[in-house]
Amino acid sequence: MRVFSFIPALAVLVTAVAGAALPVDDNCGLEKGCEVAKLAIKHDFFEHPTRTIHGLTNAALLRRGLPLKNPILRRGTPVRRIGPSGTPEPDPEPEPKPKPEPKTIHHRGIQIKRSSDNSVLGYVSSSTSAGAYLYSNINRALVVTFETDQTGSGTQLDLIPENSDIPNSKSLGLAQGIGNTNSVLSPGSYNYVYLASTHLSPPPWTFDSATGTLAPRWVNPDGSLPNVQYFVQNGVIYVGGDEAAFYARYPVAVTSITFEFIPL
Repeated sequence: MRVFSFIPALAVLVTAVAGAALPVDDNCGLEKGCEVAKLAIKHDFFEHPTRTIHGLTNAALLRRGLPLKNPILRRGTPVRRIGPSGTPEPDPEPEPKPKPEPKTIHHRGIQIKRSSDNSVLGYVSSSTSAGAYLYSNINRALVVTFETDQTGSGTQLDLIPENSDIPNSKSLGLAQGIGNTNSVLSPGSYNYVYLASTHLSPPPWTFDSATGTLAPRWVNPDGSLPNVQYFVQNGVIYVGGDEAAFYARYPVAVTSITFEFIPL
């Protein structure tokens, strides 16, 4: 019972004997007797010489009557940055789109002239026969719309009929003749094409605004542009590679012609 009366003085005793060897007999010379020291040793109240309070667990601290450790915030393993973060490259400025070239819209009729004397024979007609455009007087002339640059001239022109008797006519083009051996126009061949309404790529019409001359061209299957001739026979307009060969095959009078755009 004597032992418990000295427990409040334990803190003083710990300070006095910390790190010192304790006697094993009751007559150890300590003011409070060796029983108190033995009790302290039994419950590990003293710090071991090679340990500090930082190495104790919270359980050991509780046994010693000491405050618990502050909680430790656990973080992930830091990653060493080798270099500064790069600055992302700004998106390149988009190149300005070129402004579309101004276009001039034309509404014209197509006049037909004799090659022999440049006299007016007639006009490409708004009327057709079996899909082929005829020629007629000015009262029935076909009106087409097309675009050129500011010079008024152009190539690869797309001629759009405005008053054709063919419903939903797309482009004024060239169609292969039904009597052809193939679609090649060349010297010595009677193969021919005629003016027609086409839904495919239009022929590369060319127009010279200085002279008014209009020239439809034909593209052979190999991509070549053959030299062609323009002529009429029995009211129908033809384009062929050899007018004489055509006449030999179809021996009815033919007339060589040229085309010219005129305002209507």
